[in-house]
Amino acid sequence: MHLEERIKTHRRKKINYHLANVLGFILLPIIAIVIAPLLHEALHMFFLDINNTQYSMEINFDWENGIYGELTPFSELSVGNSIILLGVGTLGNLILSAIFFIGSWRIRNTGRIPESIFSVYLAVGFFYNPLIYFFSQRGDLVNILMLMGLGEFFYVLPIIGCILFLPVSLYIYKHARYALWEYCRIDEEIERLEQFLGLD
Repeated sequence: MHLEERIKTHRRKKINYHLANVLGFILLPIIAIVIAPLLHEALHMFFLDINNTQYSMEINFDWENGIYGELTPFSELSVGNSIILLGVGTLGNLILSAIFFIGSWRIRNTGRIPESIFSVYLAVGFFYNPLIYFFSQRGDLVNILMLMGLGEFFYVLPIIGCILFLPVSLYIYKHARYALWEYCRIDEEIERLEQFLGLD
């Protein structure tokens, strides 16, 4: 009976792996295309709100840019505040993505691999939005360089984007390999126990 309970426990773990991947796969594009862009714009508005600056905001969508906002402050901002305003959306999503990546690593170290997998999907979803700004020829990051009088250095942005993308890709690869190894180990354990009990 003890061995049969172990088989059931392992089967539940396999189901959790599948659920984590299915739910994560569904949520990833929703986060990347809808939630992260809306959070990006909300952070712009939050910064203006805490600075008591009146503004108008229009949320738009097209197939080239996805969801994006057109924000117009009604009063002049200092260069410093303009830079913060432009950068807060990208920075906010990067920080949230980093929290989910770090969370996935810490959760994995406790042995809860399905939860860790799900956290990676969330992290990638929030990482996508800021990443595209590093490879765009217009947008918040380019505008920050222009405000700083560094417009001719826009070529640095894709380099920074690659520097961010490479360790993230390496982490995802190593995490996926580890998760797959754990999944196969569970599968082998179920097969071994079933053979021992003569259930196969």
